[in-house]
Amino acid sequence: MGTEACDNFDFLTTAEKARLEWIRQARLLFDGEHRHYFLHEGRTEYSYRRVLKANGRTDVLYVPDNMLDLAATQAADLLFGESPLISSDAPIHKDRLKAIGDRSGLQQVLHSCAVDASAEAETFLEGILWDQAAYVQQVDALEVSPIGPVMPDGQHPAYMRRQWTERPATPTTPAAKLLLEQTYRAGSIERHLWVITGGKKEKELALTEWPAYAERIAAGEDLSGTTDRNVCPTGIPWNTLVWIPNRLVRKQAVSDYSKGVITLQDTLNAKTSQLAVILLQHANPKLLLPEEAKGNGPENSQVGVYYMRVGAFEPKYLTWEAQLEAAQADRKFAMSQMLMQLQTSAVLLGMEEGAAAESYDTVRVRAMPAVGKAARRSIFWVEGLRTVMTVASMLEQTIKGNRYDLGEISVKLRDGIPVDGLAQANKLATLRAAGFMPVRQGLTEIYGDDAKVEELMAELKTEAAEATPNILLQTDAAPDQLPVDSSQLPVKTPQGGNMGETPMPQAA
Repeated sequence: MGTEACDNFDFLTTAEKARLEWIRQARLLFDGEHRHYFLHEGRTEYSYRRVLKANGRTDVLYVPDNMLDLAATQAADLLFGESPLISSDAPIHKDRLKAIGDRSGLQQVLHSCAVDASAEAETFLEGILWDQAAYVQQVDALEVSPIGPVMPDGQHPAYMRRQWTERPATPTTPAAKLLLEQTYRAGSIERHLWVITGGKKEKELALTEWPAYAERIAAGEDLSGTTDRNVCPTGIPWNTLVWIPNRLVRKQAVSDYSKGVITLQDTLNAKTSQLAVILLQHANPKLLLPEEAKGNGPENSQVGVYYMRVGAFEPKYLTWEAQLEAAQADRKFAMSQMLMQLQTSAVLLGMEEGAAAESYDTVRVRAMPAVGKAARRSIFWVEGLRTVMTVASMLEQTIKGNRYDLGEISVKLRDGIPVDGLAQANKLATLRAAGFMPVRQGLTEIYGDDAKVEELMAELKTEAAEATPNILLQTDAAPDQLPVDSSQLPVKTPQGGNMGETPMPQAA
């Protein structure tokens, strides 16, 4: 549901309109629409130089430097740089969780959600059934309004989802604006379809008139139980919609785009635009001519020609000492302040000046503010991801024939920053030699994936068995490889020597 329509919906509360307005502004900032946000909507604190454009008209020279996009994307990278490890202590449930994640493209969904949450303060995941299979999908935060305060389980009691569309006119029905309201509660989803006129709900329609439902019914799909009643049970006692905040302050979701960060973005854009004006003047200097040449030269000073009455002199270009070092230092200071406010690191954004090859351990240490920020956000993500995967598993069991034990779900997030292989190998070798670390724990530290560890343990066991002589394993060796009589085995002396071929004395 777009914000342009929300402004005309009189039934929205003041809090709902304020929330939707913030999401609109956050998306302008993230998408790089800074000219519209700062200039056209009058939020900038700076004035900008007007310059001549190619079409002969003048406009302000405005060069945005979108750090907010980079910061939000990098924050998501530190949460889902690699696919999260989701497992269960029940073997069958563990396999089903992997199947749900694979067919949902879970890492892509979660990364997109994390980017949106960084800018918009929150995001929503939904467990659904589609084509007799369970999926996890993202729900646009612009469509959802939480209802009620945050409960002890970290979720709201209910959520209102609003979607609208324009219905074109047909020979039997006039054109109309339709609004689908869906209230998500534990165990049920309540749906109502309205015709909106003048920002008000004029008349309620049957759900079959919603275009998406009408198309599916026309294709022969059976939607009975969904479109023939307003309250549809989900079959599970949980809410299928899961709320994940970016950060909580006094139980309110908070975006990374604080007021101070937005002000610094405005400052950074101004500093970048000032440098652009200076460079433009140097690349396109004004030409100074004697007044005597005025009749033969251009008359409009906008094309870059000026005349001066100082007697005869050689034509020359007007240049000035720009002091670019001071302007660049000023811009660099504004950027460093913005990085500090965003709690991110220039080394992760690839903006470190004079950077040299460094170990990944050094990169991680220098990026500790961003890594710490990701760790704080992971508190909400781990719990939210555990909840939505439980919801998807429970929905899957509502399908006939899908019955299995649900285990305790564990979630581990991975930031994707590589580990220094040599340093890790030296550490593990030292611990193994000292007897302080078993093989399984070492493999877990390297790979982190239980399935991968089990696979490698099986391969190591097979290799060890192949490398061990059959006579020591007492396995199915060939008869000619086994001793016929124990008396024919060589005997070791106490000093470890061999007595040769002399047989052991036999008992009488």
